[in-house]
Amino acid sequence: MIFWQDDTDGNKKKRTGESDLFVLKANGFRVVLHRVIGLEGWFVSCYGLNVEKRELESEELEDAKKEALELIDGIAAVEISKLVNLRTQFEMEGVGK
Repeated sequence: MIFWQDDTDGNKKKRTGESDLFVLKANGFRVVLHRVIGLEGWFVSCYGLNVEKRELESEELEDAKKEALELIDGIAAVEISKLVNLRTQFEMEGVGK
């Protein structure tokens, strides 16, 4: 089961009654769904994949969570493909033997 932890600052949550920072930790990755001061909407960051303040289209929280995971999944797939291609290239050239 995917569990997003509400990491909203306690004082802010008391003042506004809203949550604006959610963190998902899995397999060494930290995906952060958050707001950005002065901007509307939800954003996602995942520093392990060099994703920082990527704007999401979804306005509703649950939709934003789903969109964030889909985006991160797509970026991770591209990075894995790059590594596989690099390894294949090394093997073809005999590098690393």
